[in-house]
Amino acid sequence: VSIGPNSPPSVIVIPQDLLLSVPGFGEYRLGEAMVFEGPELVSLAVTNAFGIRIDRLVLLPRGSLAAAITTTVTVDLAAPFFVDDGTSIERQLPAGESQVTADLLEDLLVEEGAGDPFEWIQRQGTAWRAILGAVESEPRVADRLLATEGADAADLLVTVAGADDSLVATLPVEPANDGGNRTAL
Repeated sequence: VSIGPNSPPSVIVIPQDLLLSVPGFGEYRLGEAMVFEGPELVSLAVTNAFGIRIDRLVLLPRGSLAAAITTTVTVDLAAPFFVDDGTSIERQLPAGESQVTADLLEDLLVEEGAGDPFEWIQRQGTAWRAILGAVESEPRVADRLLATEGADAADLLVTVAGADDSLVATLPVEPANDGGNRTAL
């Protein structure tokens, strides 16, 4: 979440499959870098790669969206979302507009699902648009979501959600081969 003097308020989605240099460890996907030394190292890797300043890091544990967003929200998916984890419970949404619970909204953020990494990035952007919409409709959602972070973090999210010119952007990426069996970005 970003607010700057020369750009619109925004949420930038950085894909977890982004291949970058992790200080002291070499090249890894962003999501893999969390296991080395936690979120601070990931923040440093992003800072080094893009030359941006990260003032604060906020981790949202699994279930935090469900605790904060108590109503259904609208998502508009460009491609269908489908997860089959081998159990009898399949999670899926068709392409287009749907009403979803906070649990399913969280799945859109953290579950790769069927499809390629580019579809996942788009789903994550859609999920953040829905989160911002929920915060704009009920600013107390930000307080519940960021309760442990203090009022200034919640105020930042409310400001971005309520701004007419706010945007949700994804980091421009392209496929890369990291020598493994999955596509890196």
